[in-house]
Amino acid sequence: MALYAYDGGVLSRTDSATIDVVGAVTTVTELLGKPSPALVLVNDDDLTYAKVRLDPHSLVTALSGLDRMADPMARSLIWSSVWNSVRDGVLGADDYVRAVGNFAAAEDDIAVLQSLADNARFAVSHFTPATLRGELRAELLDAVVRLLDEAPAGSDQQLVWARTLALLGRADASAAPRIRGLLEGREVPAGLTMDAQLRWAFWQALAAGDLATDAELDAELAVDTTAATRASRLVAGASRPSSGVKAEAWRQAVEGTALTNELLSATIEGFTVAGHELLDPYVEPYFDAINGVWAGRSIEIASRIVRGLFPISQDLAQDATPSDHPVVRRTDAWLEANAEAASGLRRIILEQRDHLVRALTAQQFLASRKV
Repeated sequence: MALYAYDGGVLSRTDSATIDVVGAVTTVTELLGKPSPALVLVNDDDLTYAKVRLDPHSLVTALSGLDRMADPMARSLIWSSVWNSVRDGVLGADDYVRAVGNFAAAEDDIAVLQSLADNARFAVSHFTPATLRGELRAELLDAVVRLLDEAPAGSDQQLVWARTLALLGRADASAAPRIRGLLEGREVPAGLTMDAQLRWAFWQALAAGDLATDAELDAELAVDTTAATRASRLVAGASRPSSGVKAEAWRQAVEGTALTNELLSATIEGFTVAGHELLDPYVEPYFDAINGVWAGRSIEIASRIVRGLFPISQDLAQDATPSDHPVVRRTDAWLEANAEAASGLRRIILEQRDHLVRALTAQQFLASRKV
């Protein structure tokens, strides 16, 4: 356990103690009488397995100046604590997204930075109520564009923000002009390598908004035809916002048997890039199909289908509770009716149910806070 205080504008460790937590309350006698710190970090130096929640005062310090924490390990632990609070529905997704926009540039560890970017996108898509999602996604998009343009030329940080821009662009058409400009060689930050992987990420964003033609996608594939680029082309094609496209992707993934593991995952990825109007019709077919999929396909293939096509992206209606959401209720009905189903299949469904309820609970928390 450590205490942190500001020293010349930097958050630095002032005191620490090694403790064993016993019972509901543990008194840390070594730190009694010390000056009140700006931040208390319980699992300092990451010495044990624990989910740590910051006290209210420490949380305010973190959300207002995390980039001033001198120790990268301590910063990482605080980021983890803040994210877990969002996942547990006790901190708003907007607080996390804004912290990423304000402080992520201070992170040199690319693994940490990539996690922050991924978590921020996920917080917008899953932990934010539908009524607030567009505004928060736009706020994150503005931050990502700024961080991309400010990142050191040729750096890994630059690539993280470029890829994040592409992924955000799948759901926000306002990113399309910048994305097309990057593909056409305009407004490309100095040092940014527009390799095949990144170019396809941008094409997928445009395709998801129906802003790229088949001819353009095929021309890009002709430049560099590999197993990876063929999979990327498949993601782009299946991302199109068309009921016919989604029906064909569903048929190939669920009913067909010709796709390799990689192409199956690509098809599922593209299929799930859509709004409720295109995906809601597949909720009931999903639950009707999964027993047959599990029985008739290899464990690896079946697992990809069952996990990947679970209708995880849902919105909580006003004044509703997570357990009453129609997809949660349908999941519970399947679990009750299939008590003797294969343990591996039930485990995936139970895990996906947990993820869905967690997301809806986070949405409920943020919606209640905004009332």
